[in-house]
Amino acid sequence: MNHVPALSESEAQAHLAAIVTSSDDAIISKDMNGNITSWNPAAEAIFGYTATEAIGKHISILIPPNHLAEEDYILGQIKQGKRVEHFETIRRRKDGKPINISVTVSPIKDQSGKIIGASKVARDTMQIKEAERLVAYHGAIIESSDDAIISKDLNGIITSWNKSAERIFGYTTAEAVGKHITMIIPPDRLSEEGKIITTLRTGDRVDHFETLRQHKDGHLVPVSLTVSPIRDSAGKIIGASKISRDISDRISSETALADASHKKDEFLTNMSHELRTPMNAVIGLSNILVSLPDMPPQALKYIRTLKASADNMMDLINDLLDFAKIEAGSLEIEEIEFDLAEQVENAINVANVKAAEKGLSVFVNFSTDLNRNYKGDPLRISQVLMNLLSNAVKFTTTGSVDVDVSGKLDAASDTTLITIKVTDTGLGIPLDKQTTIFEKFSQADSSITRQYGGSGLGLAITKGCIVKMGGTIKVTSEPGLGSVFTVNLPLKNTNTFSNVKHFATITKVAKPQNDKKILLVEDYEPNILVAGTLLEQFGYDYDVARNGLEAIRMFLKNDYKLILMDLQMADIDGFEATRKIRSVELERSLKHTPIVAMTAHVREQDQNQCFEAGMDDFIPKPFTIDSLSEKISKYVESKDNAADIAIK
Repeated sequence: MNHVPALSESEAQAHLAAIVTSSDDAIISKDMNGNITSWNPAAEAIFGYTATEAIGKHISILIPPNHLAEEDYILGQIKQGKRVEHFETIRRRKDGKPINISVTVSPIKDQSGKIIGASKVARDTMQIKEAERLVAYHGAIIESSDDAIISKDLNGIITSWNKSAERIFGYTTAEAVGKHITMIIPPDRLSEEGKIITTLRTGDRVDHFETLRQHKDGHLVPVSLTVSPIRDSAGKIIGASKISRDISDRISSETALADASHKKDEFLTNMSHELRTPMNAVIGLSNILVSLPDMPPQALKYIRTLKASADNMMDLINDLLDFAKIEAGSLEIEEIEFDLAEQVENAINVANVKAAEKGLSVFVNFSTDLNRNYKGDPLRISQVLMNLLSNAVKFTTTGSVDVDVSGKLDAASDTTLITIKVTDTGLGIPLDKQTTIFEKFSQADSSITRQYGGSGLGLAITKGCIVKMGGTIKVTSEPGLGSVFTVNLPLKNTNTFSNVKHFATITKVAKPQNDKKILLVEDYEPNILVAGTLLEQFGYDYDVARNGLEAIRMFLKNDYKLILMDLQMADIDGFEATRKIRSVELERSLKHTPIVAMTAHVREQDQNQCFEAGMDDFIPKPFTIDSLSEKISKYVESKDNAADIAIK
């Protein structure tokens, strides 16, 4: 057994002096006459007197007049050799402020046992009560919290467990305290505890860690955890405080929102199909009738009116569908290489048709120091340009529409900030309306809607597309003098040049060979009439399959150069029919037959589905004569002389 050597008298005195000096309590000694003989640093802090000011003074300097009788009582007890313990009273600081203290007074005896004075230990009970109040306050917060508040040591043993922990995890405090925290951790997530403890040992906290924990009855509880290290007075990490928030309601809400969003997306998909499919027939047949020879002038007028109304209806449908996508946050943006100058030119060519009817001119200034080729979404950029040009032409009666395209290179990000300005000399926009015209269902004047038509969504959609692409749009205008719409759009640079895509027009039709060339798969009779009529005009022989199963049977019996495949059909859809055809080709080592989807589903994910199913391309409904001709000429070999196609 090891023996600790006794302290010498001088060492013992020094040890006791250090204790007195470092104490948080006031330690005071006095003689039997009440004169102060010693005064430690804590006494200076509590009562405000320095040791020099206090020593030699009577203890009554600390006692309020109405409490002087207490000193006589205390001295009487000391003279009898008794001590006074935890006597709570009021004493007075140097500045006169009263303080609540708890006093313990003990007699001091000399070597012969004679009482020669008293030692007084005074503790500021206000600090004690404040500490107790804080403890009670914090305890009340912990117990009333809706979150589970749990503490554990560094070995993972639970040391405290509040009422919400009981409610969320099902274990009572008695059942939980002393157990390992892994009692609420699912087996497949046990590794998380080790990572959390490792983080805590470094002094860091774990914030808003979303995971699953296990209830006493076995069901899983989605929680968000915040875990903080607990330190002792020396700063050493001795455990962890864990706040677990039950996020079941939030997860359920998010799931419900996701389901609602999915259903809304499905609705938009079906609505797009259901609207575009009949419009394809209306627009297609109008185009066919307009092109027929010897059409009576009055009939031609009616057909052109019908076609214009159908085109207008299609614009409204597209606006509503695009707006719904923007509202749902599902507007898709592609990033492919494209020729910016070509997109500007195409948009101006379209605008020029309406401009020419009104006697207007459209001018373009494409900066000579600007590259042509960038990465981005050419369809959305074209949509933005066409919307702005269409509005400019619509609201301008005299003068012109000017388009200026310039750019500023940002070498650091390898992007160019493209600036497109569309300036018109039209009606102009009142100042108080210029901040609202990009809002949904907004036009500067309701009478304009009646006069010029439109959904009131065009500029809202335009802004939605621009913002989705990372750009901005603003307008400056003066009523009667016209407007300037300025678009700033960051586009990634590319050092390669895109192949310029040209639309095909039919200049001459030659009768093809008599063997079957094309299989048209379509279940909507009006669209069969449209596509069939165009195929006949192009000079192709074709067969018609009115559902997916019939398409597969006909494919097995005939050698087709191309299959035009509708997607949404009654029995099996176009995706499944395509997969079965590809499977047959693989099993029988047949040559690959090009399949082009004819679809009213025009979202990027729909297009991706086409490719995943094995289709080679797609053509959106409603399709034009030129777009259908282009797709056919792309896949039917030119040596078949199926059609003599001239490229613009």
